[in-house]
Amino acid sequence: YGELVHLQDAMTWAGTHGFLCPEAYNEAVLSAASDIYSVGALLFKIVSGRLPFTVTGATWGKGLVGDLDSPAPNLKSVVFNIDPQFAKIVGKALRKDSRRRYRSAGEMRRALRECLSTL
Repeated sequence: YGELVHLQDAMTWAGTHGFLCPEAYNEAVLSAASDIYSVGALLFKIVSGRLPFTVTGATWGKGLVGDLDSPAPNLKSVVFNIDPQFAKIVGKALRKDSRRRYRSAGEMRRALRECLSTL
């Protein structure tokens, strides 16, 4: 029994509320797009000082991040003087539908490099 519990624990995922993707809360398959969401949440936090979703309680993740009909706020509405292209990159990373995010970290990196080269 103890070995089975240990095996089950090793097969579960872990993460930090606020940075976990919607598919994690909805018990869907995690992929590279899941990490893209987390990077988007991290960038949102670094630039704005807050997470895209700020609610506490037991239903936090499932209720907001996991709600596929509730989009993340536009970074430009939180940080008014942010570059619009950077806000667009973060917004794409935070899309609830994983198929609508960047397809890879490399694709997101290229978009960020292009944006930063114009600043």
